[in-house]
Amino acid sequence: MLFRKGDENFSCNIEARKVFGNVRLLITAEGEPFNPFEAADSFTEGEEDYYRILILASHKRQIAYTRKNSQNVVSVNLHTEENQFKRTLTAMILGIIAGFILREFAPDYVISFIDKNIITSIRSMFLNALNMMIAPVVFFSIIAGITSMADASDISRIGRKLILIYILTTVIAAIMGMSLSSAVFSTGLPVVGHVAEAGEAVSVSIVDMIVGIIPKDLITPIVKCEMLQIIFMAFVFGLTITVMREKASPLLKGADIINTLNLRIITAIAKFIPLVGFLSMASLMLKLGVDSLYLLVKVVFTQVTGGVIMIGVYTLLVIFFGKLKPLPFLRKLSGFALTPASMGSSTATMPFTMKFCSDKIGVSPGLASFSIPLGATANMDGSCIYFPIFTVMAAKMYGIELTPDFFLSLFIAIIAFSIGAPGVPGGVFICLTSIVQSFGMPAEAAAFALGVEPLVSLFRMTINVIGDIAVTTAIASRENLLDTKIYNN
Repeated sequence: MLFRKGDENFSCNIEARKVFGNVRLLITAEGEPFNPFEAADSFTEGEEDYYRILILASHKRQIAYTRKNSQNVVSVNLHTEENQFKRTLTAMILGIIAGFILREFAPDYVISFIDKNIITSIRSMFLNALNMMIAPVVFFSIIAGITSMADASDISRIGRKLILIYILTTVIAAIMGMSLSSAVFSTGLPVVGHVAEAGEAVSVSIVDMIVGIIPKDLITPIVKCEMLQIIFMAFVFGLTITVMREKASPLLKGADIINTLNLRIITAIAKFIPLVGFLSMASLMLKLGVDSLYLLVKVVFTQVTGGVIMIGVYTLLVIFFGKLKPLPFLRKLSGFALTPASMGSSTATMPFTMKFCSDKIGVSPGLASFSIPLGATANMDGSCIYFPIFTVMAAKMYGIELTPDFFLSLFIAIIAFSIGAPGVPGGVFICLTSIVQSFGMPAEAAAFALGVEPLVSLFRMTINVIGDIAVTTAIASRENLLDTKIYNN
C-alpha cells in the first residue's frame, strides 16, 4: 500500500491475522530502525508527530514494535479472545497438585474442613446457578431447534436428506459411545455413593418413562426440573409455532429473545468453570487419591477413541454417499480442526465452518448457509459420545445396575439432548447434569466432568463440527452443488 508524507512516498504492507480467535494487524515497512515508543520520549510538544506518537504510546498494551529482516514491524492487537481452555486446564493441574499436597501432608480435620466448607460450598453455588438455568435453556433451545428443522424439511428433498443423515450419524455415535463406555468402565471404579437401599438394584422402567413424558401441568416440570417432560413440552410448542407460521411470529421472536438471554447467562456462568475445575480436581484427589488420575485418562481415551471412529464413519460417508476421494477432505480438515477446538462453541464456529465449506471444500454457499446451522442444532455426535461416558461412569460409581432398560433410556436421552444441547461453553454440561439426575443420581455425580472438560471438549467440539462438514460435503456432491476443482485443489 502506497502512502505519502510531505514530498516523499513510502510503502508498507498491511496484513490481518487471526489465530485462535485473536485478531492482529501487522504493519510492515522498510527503512531505518524506528521504535515509536522510544521516539515518544524524545519528542516535545509542538512537534509535528508529537501527538501521534503519544497516542501510540498510550496504547502500548495493544501495540508492539519489532525489527525484522531490515523492516519495521508494528503489531496491533485488534481483538483478544479469552482462552478458557488454557485457564481451565491450568486450574485442573493446580487442583491435582493442591489436592495431592493436602492429602499427603495435612491432618484429617483440616482436609475435612476445607472439603466441606470451601470446596463443597463453592461447587454447590456453581451447580445451583446451573440448575437455575437448566429448564429455560433446554426448553427454548429445543424450540429453536425444532422450528429450524421443521422449516428445513419443508423446503426440498435436500432438507429431508440432511435431516435423515444427521439423525443416522447421531444414532451411530450414541450406540458407539454407549458400547465404548460400557467396555471401558466395566470394572475398576470406586463406589462413592448409592441411590438405592442396600441390596436393591436400580432399574429404569421404559413404560414408566414413556407414560411420564406427558406432564399433568406446565409448571411442575419446570419447578422439579423434569427434563423429559420439558423436552416434550418444547416439542409441542415448537411444532405448533411452526404450523401457525405468521400468526405465531411474535411468539417465535419472543422465544428467540429469551433463548439469547439464557445463552448469555450460561456463558457468564461458564466463566467460573476454571475455579470449579480446580476445586473438583482437588476434591477428587482428597477423596480418591492418585486413582482419580487413572480415571481421567480413561475418560479422555474413550472420548478420543470415539472421535477417531466417527471420523472413519464420516470418511465412509464421503466415499460411498458423496462418491468423492477422501484424501482432499481429510487433508483440508486437518488444517481447520483447530478452529472449533479453540472456539469452544459450535454456534460461534458456524460462520467459520460455512466459509470453510464454500471456500476450501467447494460447497455451494447457499447449501452451506442452510446445512451448517441445521447441523449445529441437530448433529452433535461428539456430545453423543460425551454423554454416555460420564453417565455410565457415574452409574457404576453410584451402584446402578446397567440393565438393557438403562441403556435404552440413556439412548433416548442422548438423542433428545443432542438436539437440545445449547451451543455455548458449559451448555453440554447442563444436559449431562440433567441426564445424570434423570437416573436418580445427584447433580454432584457429574462434577467430575468439570475437571476434564478442557481436554474432552476439545475433541467433542471438533467432532461435532467435522460431522456437519462431512454431511454437507456428501449432500453437496450428491446434488451437484460441489465445485470439484476447489475440492480436489
